[in-house]
Amino acid sequence: MQQSYSRKDGFTTPKNDKTRELPLTWDACEALRTQRERVTGERVFPGEDGRVMDDHATNYWISKIARLAGLRRIHNHVLRHTFASHAVMRGVPMRQVQEWLGHGSIVVTMRYAHLAEGIGDELIQRIAPPRKPTGQPRRGAARSQHMHGTGKPPASKSQPQAPLDG
Repeated sequence: MQQSYSRKDGFTTPKNDKTRELPLTWDACEALRTQRERVTGERVFPGEDGRVMDDHATNYWISKIARLAGLRRIHNHVLRHTFASHAVMRGVPMRQVQEWLGHGSIVVTMRYAHLAEGIGDELIQRIAPPRKPTGQPRRGAARSQHMHGTGKPPASKSQPQAPLDG
């Protein structure tokens, strides 16, 4: 049974009764296994009394670790945004990021879209691959591109063309 935890309500069913599975990278799995071996009880990151570590304690430890690593002060929710940002910058599709973050609307996830600059540039080349270094199109490419269904090549550039808007 999957549960969510909030300071106000304790353990309850997940938000909107929707459960989701989140994949983890191999290094995250390894870190969690190592942490699990270091503690006793049900929690992977227990509070001092073995109960749920509240967000104040979580933020304290995250800030301490960040300071020791020479990073600016951060809190737990920044890690969520950092994850989403890096996923988008590495080309993970927005729909997948939406699912991982649990956003009900893609509009919310799109706040990270500006980080995807240049993502997909290589995909447009599937539609029109770059020309060979000689400047010549691939064999047969020009002919098939310009037949326009008439079986005739296009008029030469020296012949007048009909305006496109008329």
